[in-house]
Amino acid sequence: MATFESHLQNVMNELRALKATEDEFDGYQKIYIRSSHTIINWFYDVIDGHYHWNRELVHVAYNFFARWLHQKTHIEGNRMKCDVVHKFVVASLLLAVKTYSTPELDNSPGHRAKVNRALVQLARNEFKDKMDRMQTEEELLSVLQWRLNPATVHQFSMKYAQLHPLSRNGFGRYLYDTTVYQMELAIYESDLMMTYRPSVMAFAAILRAQDQLSESDCTKEMKKNFSTLHDILDLDERHVDEARACLENCIPEVVSVRDYVEAARRDDEAEAAQAVAAAAGVPDRNGARSPIGVL
Repeated sequence: MATFESHLQNVMNELRALKATEDEFDGYQKIYIRSSHTIINWFYDVIDGHYHWNRELVHVAYNFFARWLHQKTHIEGNRMKCDVVHKFVVASLLLAVKTYSTPELDNSPGHRAKVNRALVQLARNEFKDKMDRMQTEEELLSVLQWRLNPATVHQFSMKYAQLHPLSRNGFGRYLYDTTVYQMELAIYESDLMMTYRPSVMAFAAILRAQDQLSESDCTKEMKKNFSTLHDILDLDERHVDEARACLENCIPEVVSVRDYVEAARRDDEAEAAQAVAAAAGVPDRNGARSPIGVL
């Protein structure tokens, strides 16, 4: 118990530090990007369709690009040509993949080198030559002032899920994945992205995911205890409610526990499917209750 309490305290300290970094990047999200859907679609197409990288990189790349565009148009007052904008969209994704830490890049032997080779191939089609690519990246780094670790909704989603009273059984995985799924769709909503910080959006999303659980699985007392993060992190409760209403408007349905289990089974995510099925008592394919015990 003491070990788990120490773990929770460490997670809380990491969450406080993560929230403090939001101030460093505040402001850029206020800019409205007219072609945001096209840009985000391209990011997802590259990451999902070609290389199967972590989707968190879309949020990081979009953060880099939005900050660059904010500096060039709102602060310096420049009118940007389409070909220049396109070049920096590509550079933002390249920089995100090169610099941002994700488990798949850090823990898989040789995977980082494989990704770097893929980046060279991608850049070859977008820049005149190596010098053009390097100059573009240098300008992007200069505008970003080398601040390359923005707090993402994925990071907040993970910390919230780890602090949830149900974090130690299969529902912890369900809460995280369902929260992140909402955030991966929410990036398309400019009003939402421009108005609320990642800490607020992720908290609103996990509250929606939590409501998918039955009262026997997630009691009123558990919900009350989890809601105390409002005060601990100094989250504006009104902003959380507003962000939640926006999410409900743009993403009316949250994946149910049963649908989540079935989707995980189809995608061969056996560990996730078994853990959540065991916690919720979802029957396996032949009608019997899952034999996997609650984690």
